[in-house]
Amino acid sequence: MSQEDSASLPLLDIAVLTKLTAEPEAGHGIWRVYVRNFLAEAPLLLKNLRTALTSGDIRGSMDSLLGLRTAGQLVGALRLTALTLNLEADVRGAADSRDPGGALPGLAALHLQGILRCAQKTFHKLEAALA
Repeated sequence: MSQEDSASLPLLDIAVLTKLTAEPEAGHGIWRVYVRNFLAEAPLLLKNLRTALTSGDIRGSMDSLLGLRTAGQLVGALRLTALTLNLEADVRGAADSRDPGGALPGLAALHLQGILRCAQKTFHKLEAALA
């Protein structure tokens, strides 16, 4: 999926949040724990992703992308997950190039601003869901 296609996706998959709140444990607020954990962990994953990309660290980039994608999927962060998958595909492609570390800063320039903007919007939507 292209970046343009990803941008047309909704920020959140409401069905995921609905399913989380319908779980038997939902009465105990377990869905809130998932959302709070995402809100607490995602900024560090984004910071680590930026550092790894700009320093040419393939493994660190993939670790951060996997963590961000997994956490996003858990709370239904549909657009952020799609953008993360796009970057992950490009990082995998860069890993097979002649200069994998040298390609990553370019990928940072291409993808990071969109991911960071999307993450901020997603955070706001999830914080509103917690209120």
